[in-house]
Amino acid sequence: FLGLEVEGGKFKLSFYDKKKKPMAVDVTRASARWPNPRGPGDYRTVLNLSGKALIGAKPVVPPYTFNVYLTLLQGEGDDAKAVENYVVQLR
Repeated sequence: FLGLEVEGGKFKLSFYDKKKKPMAVDVTRASARWPNPRGPGDYRTVLNLSGKALIGAKPVVPPYTFNVYLTLLQGEGDDAKAVENYVVQLR
């Protein structure tokens, strides 16, 4: 299971086992994309490992009512491969 929240103004992606207990992150990093309500294009950020979660580098501006497109990546640099994709509806 995955848990996405905005904590401290940045995305935090947590990982949980079958019993919904926190577990270690099993990917290298993730990328997130969400709409920019103030102009053309989308916001984008990379979520990097910090403790037992992936934390975004770019602040998320409220209101938090949009879809977030997540891509979980395994590997480093040009060898990184997308292993899973999700669309998360924030409300």
